[in-house]
Amino acid sequence: MELLDGVDLESLVEQHGALPVGRVLHFLIGALRSLSEAHERGLVHRDIKPANLFTCRQADEVDVLKVLDFGLVRVVRQGQPFVLDEAPVDAARAAVLVSATTTIGEGSLGTPAFMPPEQSAGEPVDGRADLYALAGTAYWMLTGKMVFERASAFSLILAHMQEPVPNLREKLPAATPDALIDVLTRCLAKSRDDRPATAREVLDVLLAIRLPEAEEWTPRRAELWWHAHRPEPEKTRLLSLRPAPT
Repeated sequence: MELLDGVDLESLVEQHGALPVGRVLHFLIGALRSLSEAHERGLVHRDIKPANLFTCRQADEVDVLKVLDFGLVRVVRQGQPFVLDEAPVDAARAAVLVSATTTIGEGSLGTPAFMPPEQSAGEPVDGRADLYALAGTAYWMLTGKMVFERASAFSLILAHMQEPVPNLREKLPAATPDALIDVLTRCLAKSRDDRPATAREVLDVLLAIRLPEAEEWTPRRAELWWHAHRPEPEKTRLLSLRPAPT
């Protein structure tokens, strides 16, 4: 397995607070490129969440995003959503056994805080399920909070299935571009038919966004952040293999 030097986005926000808009946009573009490739190969991740997105060093680059943990991946066959074998989530067990950000291992698989309604209900899923979860992850990065915050996993699942999406313009930072707010709102639609059709469609929207210079997340700003917060470990000193003098 690849050895990664970095931090997952859940830990990043917990340690440093909500992220600037430019950096969130950078991470979303990286995630969407990975998901677009996966979806085009017929793979649906089904567990996109901050803990499964990892920013790291790669050669001389920093803030390179990796999408991790394809353990719940499903295959879309002949362009049709793959129907899950699992039964709908057992609400009583979910409420007792599962926390909001832990992957469910009983009933409908996924993570309650980021799982789309159709996945909770055990219905067919396709790439639009990943877009819903990625939008919830974006909300976490921008605010340090989940779209819905409830006392139990079951009530959280019900909120995602039944409650309207909060007004993101009122919840997200003032610097958040309207185009980003609009596409995140669409991705959080209860019905998958109301979401963007593909990860590529969302990616194209984000690539077209132009932030003010003060908000852009440039390679130089990324380097400065990593130097300040995650400096490279000291290089191991090679020990001489020559025998000590007698």
